[in-house]
Parts: sequence; structure tokens; C-alpha cells
Amino acid sequence: MGLLGKIIKTGFNIVELPVAAVKDVITMGGVLEDQNSPYTAQKVRELGKTLKEVKDEASKL
Repeated sequence: MGLLGKIIKTGFNIVELPVAAVKDVITMGGVLEDQNSPYTAQKVRELGKTLKEVKDEASKL
């Protein structure tokens, strides 16, 4: 996936962050669905990984 694809993926992760927060409220932080960590924390970790990928791809330019 190129730089543009990674930037788009980052945008989707940002848009999905409020959805993860709502899921945490509804499922009491994922406890009701036996999650290891809250959905918001999972999404923030995924966002961090994606931003690192964008940074690495941009540094190749």
C-alpha cells in the first residue's frame, strides 16, 4: 500500500474512534464482550501503528 492508501487508512481510523468510544460505553469498556482492552484503546493503538507507517512511507520520498 502506498502513501496515499496509508493516509486514507489513517483517516478511517480517526473517523472510527468515536464509534469505539460509544462501543466502550455500551459494553462497559468491552467487559460485557470479554475484550482484553477497551475498544478505544485498541483503536488508538491501531491509529498509532498507521501513523508510524505513514511516517515511514513519507521518509522514503
